[in-house]
Amino acid sequence: MRLPSLALLLVVCPALAQDDTTALARDRTVVTAACPSGTDFEAAGYSIRDVRVQNPFEFLPWIGSAVRQARSQVSHLRGAPYKNQEVTAAENDVYNIVFLPDAPDERIIINLMVTSVENCSGKQLDLTFWMLSSQIAPVVSSTFESSVREETTPQSSAGADAVRNKLQIFPSAGYNRTDRLYAGGSAQYSGRFPLGNFRVEGVASTSMHKIDAALSGSHDGAGWLAHSQWELDYQSNSEPSLNSRLGQNLLRAQFSALSRGPAPLRFGASLEGGNLQSSSSAGVPMPVDTVGASGYGSLKLFLGTTGRWQKTDNSSLGKAMPFDTFAGSYGVELGSTTAGSSLSWVKHIADFANDLTLPFGDHRCIELESRLTAGFIQVRTVIPLAARFFGGNRFTPFIAGDDWIVSSQPFIRSIPANRLATTSEGLGGTRFVSFNSTVSLATWRFPLVPSEVTNNQDFRQQLSDAFDTIISTLDVGYRTKDKHYIAMVSNLPGVQSDLKALKEAVEISQTTATPQTASLYKQCLSPIGRATVRVNAALQNNGQPQYGEVSELLQGEPGQPPDPRANWLNKIHQACVNELNAQVQDATSAGAARDLDALHSRMETEFAAIDRTAAARQAKADMVYPKATLNTLLYQVNLFSLSPVLVFDVAHLGPANSDLGTRYAAGGGLRAALVSHVEFTLGYAANPKRLSNEGKGAMFFSIQLKNLF
Repeated sequence: MRLPSLALLLVVCPALAQDDTTALARDRTVVTAACPSGTDFEAAGYSIRDVRVQNPFEFLPWIGSAVRQARSQVSHLRGAPYKNQEVTAAENDVYNIVFLPDAPDERIIINLMVTSVENCSGKQLDLTFWMLSSQIAPVVSSTFESSVREETTPQSSAGADAVRNKLQIFPSAGYNRTDRLYAGGSAQYSGRFPLGNFRVEGVASTSMHKIDAALSGSHDGAGWLAHSQWELDYQSNSEPSLNSRLGQNLLRAQFSALSRGPAPLRFGASLEGGNLQSSSSAGVPMPVDTVGASGYGSLKLFLGTTGRWQKTDNSSLGKAMPFDTFAGSYGVELGSTTAGSSLSWVKHIADFANDLTLPFGDHRCIELESRLTAGFIQVRTVIPLAARFFGGNRFTPFIAGDDWIVSSQPFIRSIPANRLATTSEGLGGTRFVSFNSTVSLATWRFPLVPSEVTNNQDFRQQLSDAFDTIISTLDVGYRTKDKHYIAMVSNLPGVQSDLKALKEAVEISQTTATPQTASLYKQCLSPIGRATVRVNAALQNNGQPQYGEVSELLQGEPGQPPDPRANWLNKIHQACVNELNAQVQDATSAGAARDLDALHSRMETEFAAIDRTAAARQAKADMVYPKATLNTLLYQVNLFSLSPVLVFDVAHLGPANSDLGTRYAAGGGLRAALVSHVEFTLGYAANPKRLSNEGKGAMFFSIQLKNLF
């Protein structure tokens, strides 16, 4: 039985400290449990049988390398007597190793470390240093797509795979009746600006191929526009449909952005150009306003919102909580088959997705996924066949990339890809609506984070205290961005100069000191020296350290009693003006003190005017989603899981009556995920209402292998 003995936390905010890394909390708490409660293992004469270092993302090469380094540094404890000082030194050695890669964007970094005392018997015990390092993007983690990835790829949600200058390769394979057995994969290289990130994906079978190559980049901002990204993309694909083939070759330039807020606004646009090359057989003719092969150009505009609801106050930390994520999107495509500004068709897409997770036990949950999508095409002149709607059991996105997913075709799992194609006009539809629902139940599972750790009360308290600390630090960080704070610190060079002038004047005057005034000179020069040290430090620092140095010069936070260990500019006035100069009447030092008092007054005014309410509100808002993400990683995500799934779909493709255009899907399957290596889904959906040329249903199968390098 694992006994968490010590819990250490380090929380870091590079987003506010910029190039600086600020440690916010590092608390150590002795926790008692199964091994003899309250035991001093050194005094009791225990020895260490075995020592281990564990990290749930050790399968990633860069983290595996750090874990091996940590193991080598603590290996000397194996077989040695238990000594508190040596164990503490080993904890520090492990703690100071960098487990996280160099992320390409700004994130909130949270390092959790637990030292576990295990298997106490025969005056021997085992030690395990357990480490979870995460770097969570505050705004991006609020999206529907990010919450879905928490379960399938928790290493991405934790930022453990957010690497630069690393090649990552992900093989994939699958089967459906249209594509047959296909295989392929993707490779991604994340570099620095201006190269950005390069991604190439490809899959192929005897009946289809798809190639996608993209160059992309992103930027995180501190203002209203929290995240933006761009992508240059090339796509080429050819795939079968019902008695036809659909193909395309296109270039795309895309931009999208995400705002801050409880329900962030998403918006973007893409410009596409290329050609669409499709054909149909005599079995199902093309509609009269449709062409098989043509040039192609389009402008896509898209707008939406997304959000995540999960209780995130301190009472919710330390236990699995229900959460609900949603996304709503609208997109319009303005397309043309000719060069210039001629508009050939207008396509409208509305897409709504929801994912509800209901925990009911230790790392067990029921998940309800649903999506409602509708589309409509206005054909003004002609439209390429491949631009019309085709439905089936392959998901087709409207937007490039996986950070914002919008469905663009009717999705139904009982019909092979592109086989829902017949309308009253011929091949391909100009309108559709589809609804999809999936229910899954996590049954057999192995938690990402050991339950002995997460169920420990001391660990939960550490987690709560750490988040309180990071919110306080974020609060200070936002105060330093306030216009009044910026105006206040602009006076620091003047304060530095006036302190120097006052010190020189007092020292000159001190040469005429009498025994009665000698102590007054010392009492004046002492706060001048202390204030000078803080001003010099403030001019060299930024962010939270600077805020602390400056606040010690002033009276302190409004509404709070002055700190007796601070308020140095006021102490200078008291000692040098009210006490010393009242006795010696030195005009030079009096003038220097007046100049300093004028700057002091301006700084106090600006300091009091800082909008602390807005800073506190923004700090709490920034931590809502990182709190939710980390809580999910700790208390709901599994390193391995096996889940039965039930599916139900309904789709209508038109123009057509319900007999011709409406189909249903009902079935189930099995979903298995091993975070370190593979994820696969296998199932079957029946087609109870089918046409004569359709099958009774369709099997769906996909497998995604994880990064090879």
